[in-house]
Amino acid sequence: MREFKRISKLQRGLVPQSAAATALGVSRQRVHQLVTEGTLNHWTFYGMKWLSENEVVSFAKLHRGE
Repeated sequence: MREFKRISKLQRGLVPQSAAATALGVSRQRVHQLVTEGTLNHWTFYGMKWLSENEVVSFAKLHRGE
């Protein structure tokens, strides 16, 4: 729990991978691909993959309108 809180604070929040897909308007497979290629970082807690809210927001801003 401490590690989750620490990383969440550093990343201005963590979002589940599936929620990131919804927020970005892409499939879960596309988010998985972005994680695999190193575009987005992830952490595993509680049996789920979590992404940096900072990175998800930045990615959305960079790729708006594509």
